[in-house]
Amino acid sequence: MTSKCACGKEGENLKKCGRCSSVSYCSRDCQLRHWKQQHKKLCGKPKLRFQLGDRVKCNMSRGYDCWESTWVSGTIIDLWPTGAPNNSPYGILCDNFGMTTAPEDDDRTIQLISPPPRNEMHDKALFEEPPVDDECPVCCMRFPIENDTAYLPCCGQVICAACLDMARASGKKFCCPFCRQDLGSFSDAEAARRVEQRMETGDACACHMLANAYDKGTFGKPQDSTKAHELWDRSAALGSRDAHFNLYMSYSEYYEERGVKKDMTKAIYHLEMAAVLGDPRSRCLLGRYESEIGNYDRAKRHWLISASAGCDNCMEGRIKVGWTKGCVTEEEYQKALSAYRTSVDEIESSQRDATRAVRMRRDPSYGQVGPGFRDSSSKGGSRSYGIGS
Repeated sequence: MTSKCACGKEGENLKKCGRCSSVSYCSRDCQLRHWKQQHKKLCGKPKLRFQLGDRVKCNMSRGYDCWESTWVSGTIIDLWPTGAPNNSPYGILCDNFGMTTAPEDDDRTIQLISPPPRNEMHDKALFEEPPVDDECPVCCMRFPIENDTAYLPCCGQVICAACLDMARASGKKFCCPFCRQDLGSFSDAEAARRVEQRMETGDACACHMLANAYDKGTFGKPQDSTKAHELWDRSAALGSRDAHFNLYMSYSEYYEERGVKKDMTKAIYHLEMAAVLGDPRSRCLLGRYESEIGNYDRAKRHWLISASAGCDNCMEGRIKVGWTKGCVTEEEYQKALSAYRTSVDEIESSQRDATRAVRMRRDPSYGQVGPGFRDSSSKGGSRSYGIGS
């Protein structure tokens, strides 16, 4: 079998480096020379996506502007380990823009000029009109974007948090509006038992709620990130967009301190799946990710869809800013603004605003996930069991 030596010569049955098996040599002298010149610094280190001679582009921006970044192209002329394997394991020197660091799996800093082609069928599904959110069966209004909802363990129904708080504040016996079960008598253990029963019937929401209980160590469950991750996987397979969002968080920097290995490829996959299932938060974060790697057209498409679904962060912080800078056309802006106002009218109410204000007074960090987001899985999470306080 013909292979290429590190010196450039081609030959058959060349011997590979016994430590990393990534480089072939035609002779012992060639191996020693290459070891001293270069391979000693790289052998056994984390595998890098780039090699000497690759054409890459680097983000030279200082600070973050979702519509403006400066990408400069160049050719890699040197590589070296930085001693920071969990952050940026390699330094890179290019002929045109100088020195930078290279994360293993993050394209926001540096990327190949010709990345692998995207899957067209996947893109078609990703940018299709997302499904409309379900309605609360009590008030008949669309569920809020931040998923301010409560799961009723007695019969598996989901209602908005405002309706739950109204039922609690009524002064009457706190019963499920569907099966009339007395929820006020439920203990944490009984609620968890019923959720487990619902999970065994294939209830994606029940599976997601149990995962959150393990993640936070609530409702009588020990805190177990591994178990929570397994249940989120199961819930995502059953079609839960919230589970996909939590898996994105688990694979990104948010949960790295809990022993889950950071994997941005998996994180972005789950973020895309949550967006396909109609989650405006995920769509907005996808737009931010695409803008950070220079794909502004894709970012704009994500933000337009999210703003049309009623996302404040996208409408005010992305589309309106893009419109003032000329990156969003007048027609696109007016269409998104009209859809945004319609969505807000379908979602917002004075009772929901009051419920949100009360919960945020109890916990100022209520549901915060990055700039402009409230998430059902975060501290003080918005989706809860329909019992307790």
